[in-house]
Amino acid sequence: MIEVLIFAFSYTLGIEAPMGEIARLPLNTREILLCLLLNGPMAGYDIKKALDGDIAGVLDIRISNLYPLLNELADSGLVQFVRVEQTSRPNKKVYCLTEAGRKLCLDALLHCRIRQKFRSELLFPLQFACLLPASHIDRLLDDRLSELRGYLDELARSSVPTAAAYHKFKIGLARAMIEAELEYIVSERHLLTADPRSRKRRSCNTA
Repeated sequence: MIEVLIFAFSYTLGIEAPMGEIARLPLNTREILLCLLLNGPMAGYDIKKALDGDIAGVLDIRISNLYPLLNELADSGLVQFVRVEQTSRPNKKVYCLTEAGRKLCLDALLHCRIRQKFRSELLFPLQFACLLPASHIDRLLDDRLSELRGYLDELARSSVPTAAAYHKFKIGLARAMIEAELEYIVSERHLLTADPRSRKRRSCNTA
């Protein structure tokens, strides 16, 4: 949930490459899979669960051919695996990074350029605010404020004093983004809900 909130409120961010080096494009699928293994060995099921959960919240990624990709990484010498027998269940493969895979992964993290796009479905109808009833704009903004306050409640329930530093950071980042948007809507909503006569005297595209 927290990752989804951060994704929903993320603005364009950039991580610069070291001086004198050219920043590459964002991480590719192979590199993302390798990064998942930085924290330790994982079974294919656990990798898929992470991709569908936490990772899907912060990266726009969909992998339909996970196991062929893992086999490709193994054939390339970037990961290795062991087969683990399970009682009453099919055997599973547990994957881990090789030294070459770890080096490639860390190099990718150091030199990639990360950009998170700001997307909001709310902004599309608001660009036509001068043509819509002020009551409708008020309703859209009130709904958004209610949604934002709900997110803050969710974040409060997700806060754990003993959590790892990254967990605290991402919750704090999400809270800061949400509070900033909430404060801005409250203080500046009059720009969109002014006297209808003054709003209709100018084009919606007027700067």
